[in-house]
Amino acid sequence: MAPIKRPKRYRRYGAEPGGEACNIPRSTFNGWLRTSTGEQSQIAESARAAEINADDRNTDEDNRDHLPLLHHPYIIDSDDEFYTTSQCVVVAGDEEAHSHQQSTPSPTVTDDEPIHPSLVWSCLDSLLHLLNLMVPGCVPKNNYFFDKIIGNFTSHRIVIHFKCPACESYLGREEVTNLHCTLCDLNYERNELEKKHSYFLSSSLESQLRDMLENTNLWDHISKVKQDVLRGNFNGNIGEVYTGGSYQRPKVKSFLSAGDNFTATFSTDGVRYSKSSNKEFWPVTVTINELNVFLKPSFMALTALWSDSKPKPETFLLPFVQEAQKLDREGFTWVRNGISHVSRVRFIIGVLDAPARAMIANVNQFNGEYGCGYCLDPGTRVKKGDGHVQVYPKKTPLPELRTHAMTLQHATICAARNLTHFRGVKGPSILFLLPSFNVISGLSPDYMHCSLLGATFQFLKLWLTSTGAPYYIQRAEWIDQVLLSIKPPNEIRRTPRSIAKFLYVLKASEHRNWLLFYSPIALKGILSSTYYKHWLLLVNAFRLLLGKNLTISELATARILIHRFIELVSSLYGQENSSYNIHILQHVIEHVERWGAPWSSSSFIFEDAGGMLKNEFHGTTYVNHQIFGRFLARRNYRNISRKFIPFAADEVRDFYDFLDSPLSSHVDESSNFICQPLGGKEIVLLSASEWLAVKTVIPNSNCMFAFSYKRMAVKGQQFSTKFYSENYKRDNSVVSYGENVRKVHEILKIILVHTKCNCRNDKNCLINKKDRTGQQSDYSNVIVLAKQLALSRVPSIYDPVSSLNLTSFIQEVKRNVVSQIVVIDPALIQFKCLLIRDMNGLEYCLENNFVFEKD
Repeated sequence: MAPIKRPKRYRRYGAEPGGEACNIPRSTFNGWLRTSTGEQSQIAESARAAEINADDRNTDEDNRDHLPLLHHPYIIDSDDEFYTTSQCVVVAGDEEAHSHQQSTPSPTVTDDEPIHPSLVWSCLDSLLHLLNLMVPGCVPKNNYFFDKIIGNFTSHRIVIHFKCPACESYLGREEVTNLHCTLCDLNYERNELEKKHSYFLSSSLESQLRDMLENTNLWDHISKVKQDVLRGNFNGNIGEVYTGGSYQRPKVKSFLSAGDNFTATFSTDGVRYSKSSNKEFWPVTVTINELNVFLKPSFMALTALWSDSKPKPETFLLPFVQEAQKLDREGFTWVRNGISHVSRVRFIIGVLDAPARAMIANVNQFNGEYGCGYCLDPGTRVKKGDGHVQVYPKKTPLPELRTHAMTLQHATICAARNLTHFRGVKGPSILFLLPSFNVISGLSPDYMHCSLLGATFQFLKLWLTSTGAPYYIQRAEWIDQVLLSIKPPNEIRRTPRSIAKFLYVLKASEHRNWLLFYSPIALKGILSSTYYKHWLLLVNAFRLLLGKNLTISELATARILIHRFIELVSSLYGQENSSYNIHILQHVIEHVERWGAPWSSSSFIFEDAGGMLKNEFHGTTYVNHQIFGRFLARRNYRNISRKFIPFAADEVRDFYDFLDSPLSSHVDESSNFICQPLGGKEIVLLSASEWLAVKTVIPNSNCMFAFSYKRMAVKGQQFSTKFYSENYKRDNSVVSYGENVRKVHEILKIILVHTKCNCRNDKNCLINKKDRTGQQSDYSNVIVLAKQLALSRVPSIYDPVSSLNLTSFIQEVKRNVVSQIVVIDPALIQFKCLLIRDMNGLEYCLENNFVFEKD
């Protein structure tokens, strides 16, 4: 039959001939189409409806400039390598995730940004249509009905909480009929408040936790950690939250041992809807402390959402605090495998940046008197430029630390005397109502904001903009020459960018890379020796704090280095640069003592979640409902899939595992040893020296042929050969190897040796026969041929107070030294290393023995 043509214009209803025309509404056109063509045109109708939808859908090219992370097991990075989340760590965007960047220019788009979710939603619409063409009626015909069906499976209800439009006081839930503001003495109608969007949303935290405990393996992870905590199986090392001193106290241990109880962390911060909007939304997200940092994003809950403006804490957090009181006091019941459990939940940590922490704790901000929320340092007002700033020079002895009881007393005095503030406390905080929560030690001085976006950015800006100062670096291009030649491994998720071009828009993870790896080499010979030595104090401190296994002695060393660094800032850079971000570094050390390493409770995973949430709406109306609904829908999809996937064919289950990658793109490196070659293979003839090296490890190998690979995965990390890395922007070929004495090697070949073939030439070789080169499933004989790098220590720079060599982590590579090919066992690879060349062409090696959160 002839194709149906869509009329572009038609007369308005009831219009006179020759009157004004307009576009046909889509629903009207589809109705005409059904009635005019009948059953024979169903396929043509579906095809044409899809064409209309495609015409009406605005695929704005600018959307491709903001490409947040897709949770897909395969993501293409800027160097066109494929990374598998089950094998390696992928690049994750942190677009606009940090509060200090909200007023800065937009960064230039890079090639390693993933695809926009709106495109995925369009693809779903097209996929549904395609399936209906092949098997009519097998699935919902569009996204709208798909969402309707999925929504019927949800057990999470979104609750509306109304607030007063005048004073933002809490009025009540959606079922309350008498909405009266006692402060303003005004009555409101529900419809009136809805039209003014004078409300915020929440969803039951209990319901979300029950869903995860009953339908996932969450409890397996929690129970294992609880056993380790109660048995004390941590050997004194500091890492995750549950290794901290405050977590090990009897009060917390008694709570954990009382039943199936666990603890949690909450966080909230403002997230702008877009770069061009001044409006923001504030989510309250929750993670569980008895999970390692790699698993927390997969089991995150969203419990409240405030939109369009900065919230009033006592209104916004009231439903969350009330539910937290119930969860701590009574707990909730959940059933798994027919066994009933009762779990109580206690909130012990809150992760907030400095402005949000001051607002919610109801204390002065850092730019006011007594602006530190952790000690009673009043600060000093000094002149800087054309204005004045509040600074916190190092004092001896150190100011008295605040306590929970002291803060409650100060809040009471402030309220009774009607003061603006008393020693920085402006009044009571709603956090006082959180059971067993300490408003001082429980609020994290988040290192992402204060150390990376704060202190690190502050000094980088000072060096590059303070013309005439003794620490001024005249040309940022000198630093760029070093940075742009670096090829980092996959674990460093962002490749270096030009400091000269992107100084004001660098992400927190880029500042972390600069602090730990790049700056010691890039500043060598450029920054004056006095200032270079001072900067190395901070570098060494955080190289200790962010390590995978922080010991008590290393923490003590880091404390000395931090205090030395703070003390010298005023004399080297002037008192006006002793900012709050410098002062708070000493409180980061205190938090590490209480709650584990800085990476265990930082803002990285919460900021990343905020970046994901801002891409969960596709219209300008009821944005908060869209965001909350999409977040809960993600869990509904998985719940429905779990009911049917276990009974599907193996191919279907494999395809589902491929599509449904976990929310976190990280891999827990503490998992059991697994080594698997990646990519294609080729048959190679080993040289005599290579074969002899193989025989030392696998004596029963008598075949000089082997399968050669360019990449392999070990414990979730990807490694590659030196030759392979030369073609890309990342280098995964340099590794630290050994148990007791670690040495650095460059991977030359990754080979799979077969022991079944006993030939010594190619005539009778089983491997070399074309019919024997199929898929190999046994990877137990995967070995690495490598060359040990000759390294030498650089000149020492000693700190007299800590007696630490500040350059001990830097080693120079001697390429003129010939070394033999050796065989290394993939199981004994410790971690990767970076090779960095300075301005003079000298090459240095730095180990990457750190934990990087999701960013």
